[in-house]
Amino acid sequence: MRAGSPFVAMWREIVSMSYLRFEAHRLASARLNEILVKIPHTPLDQAVHEALQHIGVAVAPAWHQAA
Repeated sequence: MRAGSPFVAMWREIVSMSYLRFEAHRLASARLNEILVKIPHTPLDQAVHEALQHIGVAVAPAWHQAA
């Protein structure tokens, strides 16, 4: 990728961001907590179901298929 980066813009950007693979990352929510007081939370099952529905591959829950 590095050799082709002068010719392919996407490769150039990937090479420029490659250092992030080796950097530790951590998300801190302290400031967001100060602003929102309570951060809304969506249960994982609901979030996954809605995401699958959005892309058109949602399946009926197991309890619904048995009926």
